[in-house]
Amino acid sequence: MPDLFLNEIRKMHALRAKLRSLSPEEAARLKAELGDAFAKSWPIAASEAQLPPEDLDWLWLYMAGRGAGKTHAGSCSIHAAVRAGAHSRGRADHRGYLGRHGRRS
Repeated sequence: MPDLFLNEIRKMHALRAKLRSLSPEEAARLKAELGDAFAKSWPIAASEAQLPPEDLDWLWLYMAGRGAGKTHAGSCSIHAAVRAGAHSRGRADHRGYLGRHGRRS
């Protein structure tokens, strides 16, 4: 069974590589034609460090300082996994952690 999330990550990196191969004028024209939603989408607007690595095996550790976008990168990668269909194949699970008094934390 192909890993749907890894395929989605590879597509993101391929899209970014294609945009980098364009001249600055061509890239600006393409972004203008596709609109603000495309230009501001996570795979396009994120820094390289904010995207899961293309060769992701089983763990992605994104360790950075305050304001680096760790929470946003994590939530966008989960959104990408769900959009790719990983949730329907049993690849994504929900975990809760119980604190000292049995409350979810």
